[in-house]
Amino acid sequence: MPSGTALLKEAPAPISLFRTAGYPALIEITQSLFGIAWKTILVLVQIIAHAALAVTVYRAAVLLRLSQFLAISAALLPSIGLGLVMQISLLTDAIYAALLGFAALWLMQATLRRSRISPAAVGIALAGAMLLREATMFMAVGFAPSLDCIATGEPFALVRLGIFAERN
Repeated sequence: MPSGTALLKEAPAPISLFRTAGYPALIEITQSLFGIAWKTILVLVQIIAHAALAVTVYRAAVLLRLSQFLAISAALLPSIGLGLVMQISLLTDAIYAALLGFAALWLMQATLRRSRISPAAVGIALAGAMLLREATMFMAVGFAPSLDCIATGEPFALVRLGIFAERN
């Protein structure tokens, strides 16, 4: 991979130069606030984010009327295997996975139990995820039709969207 001035000459806007600022900004804020303990604090933030995700998964499972065993099992999934490795590593993956998980779960919960703040909460979670990974802007498009249904309270808005697309 080119570096330095060779990278700048690669193209007018080399794609490898584009990185989102979210995680470096989070690292900088943590370093500024906590000094040499910044790594420990950042790992704790990631663990807390996944603990909150586990609670959200559990609440969604209960809302779906899953058994207690399945609800607890589902809640533990983000914190086992690779999820555990991500939580204790200094990587964007842990916080990104938590934010994207929150967005998807809040969207699902909002379809079952309407809330005025759900569209905003989903949007904030997606915006936070976009600060960490640039590909999120493409995935967020998939959330838009469902968010429109929830925000307008019209369950058939998706059907209208499909009909509108067929006419054009």
